[in-house]
Amino acid sequence: MTDTSGDRRPPSSIERLAVAAALAAIASLSAAYAYFVVFSGFRLYDDEGFLTLTLAQFVQGVPLYDEVFTQYGPFSYLFSAAVLRGLGVAVQTDTIRLLTVGAWAASAGLAAFCAARLTRSVVLAGVVLALSATHLRALANEPGHPQALATALVSLLPVLAALLTAHRRSALCAALGVVVGCLLMTKLNLGVFALLAVMLACASALPGRGAAWLYLATSAAILALPVLMTHGTIGEPATQRFALFATLVPLPLLWWMRPAGDRALGWRDVGWAAAGCCAAVVSCLAAVMMHGSSLAAALRVPFAQALPFLSVAPRGLPVDATALGVVVVALAFAAVVARGERVAPVRTAWLLAGARAAFAAYVAYAVWSVDAALDGLGGYSSDATPLFRVALPLVWLVTLPRADMPAEERFARGVLAAVTWLNSLQVYPVSGTQVTCATVLLIVAGAVALHDALAVMRASPRRLGRHTAGAALALGALALVGALQGAAALRAGRAYARLTALGLPGAARVRLPEAQAALLRWLTFNLATADTFIGLPPLDSLYLWSGVAPPTHVNPNVWMVILDAAQQQHIIDAIATHANAWAVTNPLAVLQWTRGRSIEHQPLVAEIEAQFQPAGSYAGFTLRTRRTRPLPALLYIIRPRRDAVSAADWIADLRLPALPGQIVQRTQIVNLGTGRVLADTQPHGAVRGLRVVEADAADDRAPALPGTAIDLALPRDLRLETDAAALRGRPLLVRLLDGTGRSIGPVPVEAP
Repeated sequence: MTDTSGDRRPPSSIERLAVAAALAAIASLSAAYAYFVVFSGFRLYDDEGFLTLTLAQFVQGVPLYDEVFTQYGPFSYLFSAAVLRGLGVAVQTDTIRLLTVGAWAASAGLAAFCAARLTRSVVLAGVVLALSATHLRALANEPGHPQALATALVSLLPVLAALLTAHRRSALCAALGVVVGCLLMTKLNLGVFALLAVMLACASALPGRGAAWLYLATSAAILALPVLMTHGTIGEPATQRFALFATLVPLPLLWWMRPAGDRALGWRDVGWAAAGCCAAVVSCLAAVMMHGSSLAAALRVPFAQALPFLSVAPRGLPVDATALGVVVVALAFAAVVARGERVAPVRTAWLLAGARAAFAAYVAYAVWSVDAALDGLGGYSSDATPLFRVALPLVWLVTLPRADMPAEERFARGVLAAVTWLNSLQVYPVSGTQVTCATVLLIVAGAVALHDALAVMRASPRRLGRHTAGAALALGALALVGALQGAAALRAGRAYARLTALGLPGAARVRLPEAQAALLRWLTFNLATADTFIGLPPLDSLYLWSGVAPPTHVNPNVWMVILDAAQQQHIIDAIATHANAWAVTNPLAVLQWTRGRSIEHQPLVAEIEAQFQPAGSYAGFTLRTRRTRPLPALLYIIRPRRDAVSAADWIADLRLPALPGQIVQRTQIVNLGTGRVLADTQPHGAVRGLRVVEADAADDRAPALPGTAIDLALPRDLRLETDAAALRGRPLLVRLLDGTGRSIGPVPVEAP
């Protein structure tokens, strides 16, 4: 754009290139941040493993719903399978996490593009890009979850609305319908929320009496939605607070989105939107049927699995007394603004400018302040509750009409506000990563609100980048944003570097805390010797890493909560055909899922207890083998002997699986609590010596293996010896190091 006023001139090519380079740098740093965060943790509830396993089975040609159990719609499976096949890569932990990085980057990029369209400010677009990329860190908690793709689809809705012009209304409305249909075929609740949001925005942009009827019907559905969603648990105080919050928040939004005779759309455009939605739904169903699913199962299963969640006891809902107080204040402020527009428009405009600036500042603070407190170990915070409680009730600020506002822009703002609000309802009944996904569009709303505030203050961002001083200011602001994003990426990168490589098949990029890596390697190496196995609760990622097939294609990570007796019996019958079946149990994790509810009577739970005996335990996990088989000598765990010649000696056995290409040059025993090295095959200072010999060595005349080296091309049985006095504190861990000092893998030490 050009500016012909005064001595101002359009930005030069160099200035444009500098601004583009600054935005590219922010995008690159955001992608690096996403990469480091996604590959820096593993959640033991393992949504990731369940979803990756179901995608792998789908890609192998096993029909969804009829055979492969999943509660999610087909679009995310179809999309992920198409991308992976197009790239020619397998379904693995690493590739699924890279897809999550892609969805994360796409969501942030779409948010930034929407901000750029609605504000015409490269500075605000850069800020939104950085804030959105930082805010979405909780996607790392469940890589491969459809919510990552759904977040990108939700972010696409206001982008399409912002692109609306008189010449391409029908095409863009059809595209809006397609996105809504894809959301319906990904997560049913998000699809319903998006459908209502688009319907409300369309009603506000249509002329005639029909628009009023559509507006009334949609508004009634929106106001009834909280009660319909929460009816199963309405007796819970947390549910009551959420239902009240969800009913009050949209009231100002509905007031300012009422039909005003705009002609941004016509009924023909609404027809195109409906056609696009239907086409997307039909195409997804047809595609999944071509993969072998029946139409009845594709329609029934996602719906049938979604309904029970409405009766799940709410957990962590981000609505408290503070949130309700903010809603009351927001409603009072909305009433003041509505009256002020009639009696004191100038004073009200300045009052709104202050409120909008404060809203934008709080959004930025809430995102960056949480990230600055992260240490990057063991997963990333999904605490976006401050945004939900404080900023969400003020999202109506972006819908206030302006005298010179085109009808198309009002429609785009309506879509942004309506989608932002309705998408937030996904936090019910379980609020975890959902809170982050529910609030990402608040960042775009904050940018639009700040743009409006600056316009009132005669410092409109529309002037930035149009002349030399403006370009310099834009570059300075973008440099500051880039520095903040660079600091976040640097923190995440350093945290990633401090972690230990998991080093399991398909998970070469994943890094974890040392103790967790040792646990997962122990479980994987032992389960790889089984015919099949079952978990209570499951860790489906273990199937992927061990290369062992599950007993059936019904593998939800909460089967003891979801599966009925017939489905559990189906798994029992499948396990019965495997003589060398194993089980993995973790009673504490079961309690976290069941929340104290008794499950002992369930068929599969009883089968595991009756047919499988404990073979070894570590960190709360117990490996079990069939009672009809002798107990195996477990791999990849240090088992201290109780028959040492002297109480002053510490002697332990270690069986290592074959790890071709790995050569151990040095071995250490570490106190995990303090991180101190207690014994070392290369002793120094106060660190005692550690001796590693072949397990069948008869006496002290046997040579210690390191510094000669331990070649792990074949399985090895080793014996570790040191002074018992050196091993103070628990828990202990053994590090296997190569010639460069890099960890080949940590090995857990069984408690005596």
